[in-house]
Amino acid sequence: MKFTIITRYYHPTPDGIGHHSGYLNQYLIEAGHAVQVIYDDGIISLEEKEIGILVNKIKRHKSDWVIFQYNGYSYNRFGAPNWLTKLYNRIHHYTPAKVCLIIHETFIREEKSLKLRIYRFLQQRTLRKASKYANLILTTTHLYENQLTEMGRKSQVFFTPSNFENYIEELDGPKISKERLKIGTFGNRDPKFLLEVIIRLEAKGLICDFEFIGNYQPKYIKQIKDITKKLNSIKISRSGKLTDSNIVKHLATLDAFILLEPVTEDGGGGLNTKSGASATALCMGIPIFSTKGDFTEPNVFIENQNYICLDHNDVEESTSIIYNSLKDHHQLIEIGLNGKKLYETSFAWKQYVNRMEILMKKNG
Repeated sequence: MKFTIITRYYHPTPDGIGHHSGYLNQYLIEAGHAVQVIYDDGIISLEEKEIGILVNKIKRHKSDWVIFQYNGYSYNRFGAPNWLTKLYNRIHHYTPAKVCLIIHETFIREEKSLKLRIYRFLQQRTLRKASKYANLILTTTHLYENQLTEMGRKSQVFFTPSNFENYIEELDGPKISKERLKIGTFGNRDPKFLLEVIIRLEAKGLICDFEFIGNYQPKYIKQIKDITKKLNSIKISRSGKLTDSNIVKHLATLDAFILLEPVTEDGGGGLNTKSGASATALCMGIPIFSTKGDFTEPNVFIENQNYICLDHNDVEESTSIIYNSLKDHHQLIEIGLNGKKLYETSFAWKQYVNRMEILMKKNG
């Protein structure tokens, strides 16, 4: 088959969906398909005035399928790119190609502020109208699947694989240090809660090295530096911005991975199937400590089996869970190995593309 992938960003731009598009391209080609990728490259801008050019590129390529990477904010600052409806309409009428939407984000959850309620309405309307022309809709969580069902749209859930799979070597599983543990985090958007936990871990007497892997905003870097000066038995380091291969090298040194995903008042968030960071830890067999929200699929992430659940509302409770769990090296190794098995059966790129091919042939 012939594919056109349309994505706002593309590797090596440091963007999760851009990386996702790169791996999708790679595995489709390895499966014997012809692929062209259209992205915002300075020559073509993904906006309404370029619709004619986009459609012509699809026609010239004689694409069987157009795979569109959908996150409203990538194409409109309010997350409601109405022009995509026109694009899909023209693809439908002027080319034989079928449209596959990969929906990475749907719309804002219920919000109290009038401004966000308006944004939510616009995002819902855009997604409903645009998805009308989709022959196949894939999304990243069961919560999004349910939202789309309520809109009258049928979708399939595809868990997000690691964005670094090419750089991850076959590992025997985690090798837990018996002297000085190495703990780290990656993809933790706001480290404030985690920093409070680290302070309390030191007060309990934990001796370890802790690394913040990847880049952080200046305000968070200052917070990390301030806390670092106050600690003695826990040594904190920051890697700064890294290449993909070096991110994996840093992660490979960890005995445990902490991802304190924020959970909102209405339960939104937590460890989820759309996180490339947690998928990478699973792929590498690193035991995960994380929070639970309504994004956390209980049939996928099982407490004390393939991850250790933290309390996002209670710093003391989360500290106790981490401190006590780090003493049980056997449990950590088991959780890491179970996480790796979960990745291999439910997340890996090869399975992702194979499943996509089956669905496309069925809907072709």
